[in-house]
Amino acid sequence: MKVFGIGMPKTGTVSLTSALDTLGFRPALHNPWSHVEIARCGSATDATIAYRFEALASAWPDAKFIYTERPMSLWLASIVGHYGKYLPAQIEQGFTEPGKEHLWAYRETILSLFRSVRPSQPEFLAAYRRHDQRVRQYFRTRPERMLTIDITSDLPGPEKWARICAFLDVPVLEVPFPHLNRACP
Repeated sequence: MKVFGIGMPKTGTVSLTSALDTLGFRPALHNPWSHVEIARCGSATDATIAYRFEALASAWPDAKFIYTERPMSLWLASIVGHYGKYLPAQIEQGFTEPGKEHLWAYRETILSLFRSVRPSQPEFLAAYRRHDQRVRQYFRTRPERMLTIDITSDLPGPEKWARICAFLDVPVLEVPFPHLNRACP
């Protein structure tokens, strides 16, 4: 079974990737760029997965989807801080240069999610709302395939593990839940 994390960037996707790796859904990839990587992985998360979740659900009918969410005000502060640091420079780099081919997928992902390569705060908010609506609408008739969780919250680690492990039908772990990528609030 494959597992896909379909939350927007900055909703705990790096932590979820680590958790899925710990659970044995390997390789666990954060933001894989190519279809080949996605086909070969055990789990994958972040923007390149979030924007194409319907196609992934169709391609892997037994896949499970974990929708990470976060309070909008906290998410907005984090996404603006995160993308404001490097998004314009990466988007403006030549994606036809050797070794930079992944930037084509990056540009496609950013445009698909945010409808702009230089999103403003209102565009980020609109993107979050659009994505949330798409996810909830798609899985409305498929609730057994999706778990919604805020892993950035103060929810105790054992409870996070319990919810994810129950959803994936794997034994609950007795290790600390990963909380990674704290660079942005």
